[in-house]
Amino acid sequence: MEQPNSEPEQKAKIEATAQAILDARNNHPDCSLADLYDETLMPPDLRKAHQANDKAVSNMDVANAAIAGSNGAVNGSLRAFCKKHFRKRLRSFLDEYIQRSDRKNENKMTQEQINIADMQCWLFRMAQQKWKITPKYCSELFKKYDLLGYISECYDVLHLSSYKCALKDLEEILKSKSINIC
Repeated sequence: MEQPNSEPEQKAKIEATAQAILDARNNHPDCSLADLYDETLMPPDLRKAHQANDKAVSNMDVANAAIAGSNGAVNGSLRAFCKKHFRKRLRSFLDEYIQRSDRKNENKMTQEQINIADMQCWLFRMAQQKWKITPKYCSELFKKYDLLGYISECYDVLHLSSYKCALKDLEEILKSKSINIC
């Protein structure tokens, strides 16, 4: 069996791959965490960085198993380092994320933006109930067919009619895409 990398090499590799994850996240400052970690929307550079990190951590586990003592106890110093390092990096990332969010929120939402968000929420809930579907499936439909974008773009017209009429418009959009929801 090939000797595992030395502990300092493993630490350096894990540190480098953790930094690569942070760097990949920073490459997409306009994406929310939900977008960054959506299985279908995850940017390729972030996915690749996570895969490299998974491999580095997996290699660390193999090395720890190889250096286990005769009583089966695993040398935990490397694992403790990884946990501490991960918490430190995660805390740093969250601090950066909060600061970035605070800067974005310096300009509060306008009343029209609040009204649009209110309409989007109501129509989402009404659609879910009328169509008798799960919130997850409803969310997938709204995302795939950009129904929230439609509501936002057409708000000036939609808010003049009832929410029921606006929901019928959404149903027509889906019908035009060969999605028979009701």
